[in-house]
Amino acid sequence: MDSVESFIWLKKKRLFNKCVKYSKVLKPIFTECMDAVNTDVLIIGDTGFEKKQIAPIYAGACFLAARSLKINTRLVMQKPKKKGDFASQQVKSAIKNIRPGSALIMSVSGRLGALFASGKSYKRFCKERRLRYATTPSLGSMKTSKINRLISAITVDQRKLKHDHQRLKKLIDYGKVMQITTKAGTNIKIGISGCRAVASDGYYLKHGLGGNLPAGEVFVAPAKKKVEGKVVVDASSRNRHSTALIRRKPITITIKNGEVVDISGGKAAKMLQESIDWTEKTAKYDWGIRRIGEIGIGLNPNAKISGSMIIDEKVRGTAHVAIGSNHWFGGTVYAAIHLDQVFKRPRITIDGKLVRI
Repeated sequence: MDSVESFIWLKKKRLFNKCVKYSKVLKPIFTECMDAVNTDVLIIGDTGFEKKQIAPIYAGACFLAARSLKINTRLVMQKPKKKGDFASQQVKSAIKNIRPGSALIMSVSGRLGALFASGKSYKRFCKERRLRYATTPSLGSMKTSKINRLISAITVDQRKLKHDHQRLKKLIDYGKVMQITTKAGTNIKIGISGCRAVASDGYYLKHGLGGNLPAGEVFVAPAKKKVEGKVVVDASSRNRHSTALIRRKPITITIKNGEVVDISGGKAAKMLQESIDWTEKTAKYDWGIRRIGEIGIGLNPNAKISGSMIIDEKVRGTAHVAIGSNHWFGGTVYAAIHLDQVFKRPRITIDGKLVRI
């Protein structure tokens, strides 16, 4: 659906008024986060699921916010896509024909869908076309009634957030060993010598670069096989289907030589184990699927655990590990999965010194 069709659909589903409401607070995405006032903007959304329609509301609100700033903006929506699907022909056409130097915003319930039969990635395409981009995937795990949690996390004080990100990134970049413990039982030691952290601070001002909205995490690909210990996941767990909130039994993940060797717990643990087993059976290459590919620390004070990983991994007072791929942010692991596992109230030290978040 193109812009007019999308708004006819939003009005038919009684979502248009919500788009109007939230558009009023989303203007800083274009004026501050992306500096996109004087360029073209393409917004890609989808129609969501029954009672889980945050993705189309957010996409529509972004469109109205951009138009209110008199930005040349186009909205294209498709049906929700999952891993392995292709994007709709209309979405593929809109992205392929975008003018170099433009801005691209993605708000989807699951995945965008593959754009190229050749396997070229979305991020590689954005870099080649010099596009600034902001991505908000996996919104289909949240009920529509929780949309305020997304909007609040996005409309955080970006300037203060950037300062916090830079301070933590510097500590990681110059550190050698990070240790994270929690009262729930997490105790992991991570080698970070020579590793460069990524500050996902919400400022995507350079052509060819982008990241998540909401922002609010600093993460790093650990040194090869330099992760040892136990992680007790007590907030939320990403599996191949969705994000599971941990309500009762936490997940205990045992790690040796940088790889997951055991997963125990309740229903969420079984879903995580099934995701790894399924990937090992179906992936073309099974190497790297059990590797710990990321250590991340949440910094966004407005974010709350919500059951959507795009928000949960940003919550201040949490940390997370990700199982699987990390090649796109400086690591060496190429795997078919990237499953974030979030835990609460971490105590973090770098080279023996306490890190205050």
